Amino acid sequence: MKVRPLITAAAMAASLGMGTAQAADGNYANVQLAFANVDGFDNTMSLVAAYGIPVKQYGINVELELTKSLADASTSATYPFIGTVDMDASYLTLAGYAVYTMPLQDKLDLRARAGLLYESVSVSVSNPLVSASADGTDTGLSFGVGLSYAFKKDMNIVADYTIIEQDISHLAVGVQVPF
Repeated sequence: MKVRPLITAAAMAASLGMGTAQAADGNYANVQLAFANVDGFDNTMSLVAAYGIPVKQYGINVELELTKSLADASTSATYPFIGTVDMDASYLTLAGYAVYTMPLQDKLDLRARAGLLYESVSVSVSNPLVSASADGTDTGLSFGVGLSYAFKKDMNIVADYTIIEQDISHLAVGVQVPF
């Protein structure tokens, strides 16, 4: 599968109907704390770090993002003849996004993003008699929407809701620093 046409298509889809937008004036970095929802497990916390580069001719930014769960998402279930089974899951993603920003007010921007990601998930299952673990990787699409508020000249507060394929989503809040 060719990546370049998918990134171009994602950037175009993110920009439809958004009006006039502005790319950031320069490169920036984001650091966010995310409240993550892993399907079938309790919620957990993740750390999100991104580096953004403006692509002014298209009016977008391109972001490279790394997300890592800080604690295992966990759940348990009780089965006849087996007893209680505890399950834990952790994940790591590396994603590339096309980010389209539309000004809403003087200091407030709406952010829409779409991109491709690589996802690595580890799951462990245990009960008093036996335990097992498995690792898996996948690639897929990811989408998000959020807000950016210019808190200071050299710092923005950012909040994003991101869907990581079908099984993980997170709400992240943090800071963006231009340089």
